[in-house]
Amino acid sequence: MKYKVEKCFQIINDMMIYCYSLGGKDFQLDFQPSEDTCKIVLKTAIDHLSEDTLEELQTGLEQRRQQEVEGMYWAITYDVDSPCEPTLLGMMLDESTATYEDGILTIKAERNHG
Repeated sequence: MKYKVEKCFQIINDMMIYCYSLGGKDFQLDFQPSEDTCKIVLKTAIDHLSEDTLEELQTGLEQRRQQEVEGMYWAITYDVDSPCEPTLLGMMLDESTATYEDGILTIKAERNHG
């Protein structure tokens, strides 16, 4: 299970870097790892998030998980000069949503270990 949870830590890191690149601050993280899944809820205050940016994030997160992409993902995401793309994050997750309300961006995600 340790290796599987470590993958979730990398995803959390990439989510936070992405949110920070959008102007995120005051991050709140709820992370619930278990034998079968990792559940993630990330909230951050963003003064202004355009509808286009939110739509891009939502569309990217809607991508279906693609296990064949996972090996490449770990190599791609170590480029610290650019934030992870939402589409890549979506390909690593089984379920995910993004909402923006009252200046708070909330990303909910779940990754099954199976």
